[in-house]
Amino acid sequence: HPITALIIGSLIIVFNYQNAFYYWMTAKILITIFVVYYIYKNFTNNKFLNLSIFVFLTNFAQYSEIRISQYQFLFNIFLLLFLMSLVKKKDELERGILFFLTLIAKPISLLFLPVLFIKKYYKPALIGGSIFIASTLTFNILGIGNYFTDNLIYHLLNPKEGKSIDYMSLEAFLRYTFNLSPELIKYLKYLMLVSIYLIALNKKTHILTIIFFLISYFLFFYDHLFQYHFSILGPLLAICLLTLPDFQTKFAKLLIFVICLPTVFFILRVFNFEFIMDPVYGPNPTMRGWQITSFFQLLPLTLLFVIIFIKEIPTKKFEKLKFIKR
Repeated sequence: HPITALIIGSLIIVFNYQNAFYYWMTAKILITIFVVYYIYKNFTNNKFLNLSIFVFLTNFAQYSEIRISQYQFLFNIFLLLFLMSLVKKKDELERGILFFLTLIAKPISLLFLPVLFIKKYYKPALIGGSIFIASTLTFNILGIGNYFTDNLIYHLLNPKEGKSIDYMSLEAFLRYTFNLSPELIKYLKYLMLVSIYLIALNKKTHILTIIFFLISYFLFFYDHLFQYHFSILGPLLAICLLTLPDFQTKFAKLLIFVICLPTVFFILRVFNFEFIMDPVYGPNPTMRGWQITSFFQLLPLTLLFVIIFIKEIPTKKFEKLKFIKR
């Protein structure tokens, strides 16, 4: 977002460009340490506190994100603070501002907007959404923010079918491995998104569970999904562990632990299996190596999603429908 670019850019531009890269990395590390303390302070008596902090700190994707200095870090931190504000029943204005900050870090949280209304978080949705729309339109009127809205609309309406081992989404894996058509994948995307919003209508389903589903949806189907995007799971799963019983079962905790581990690419590299040293891009998997890496990257998240999604299906209503049909 233009606001994020101006704020971060104005802070970094005062330094030598070669040093600024490392200052930004250092700032991320210091913020991470502060956030760990903030989690500890707010959940001191929670029996899953130690495990939650362990999950947050051992998510290897976040260190990849820090090393390559992406903006995903900002979204991850603001998302964590926003989720904590929902759980801890903070001030509505604070929630609204935090929601706005997630939007200007990366507009992934636009997916949350319908859910906030469904779950009756009207004020945060209106505050955050209104400021986001007003600020975005302001920069567009000034003629310096069109790149943001144009890019956002393009990815929503015309997702790119990238042909690269850099993309780690379920969509890319299905397309390359099983040759699924773009039309079929589009139907799968719509079906999954509609299903998530329908589950959100269940009053018993916690808003954090729906946000987990929507973040998973983003990781499954975003057209430009790189490995560092999985860093979002560190803060998300840390808060889910502290709050939701479905994430506190033995199998769920095992899956969460596996999700936080490094990808199997390091094994391919150690044993020189389906691995190449590209003269331009450095160490890379072959196409088969990419398929192996993607499969094991996506498998634990997919299993966790399916298990929790099934638990949230209102079975009693389905049983009544079956009885009526009989």
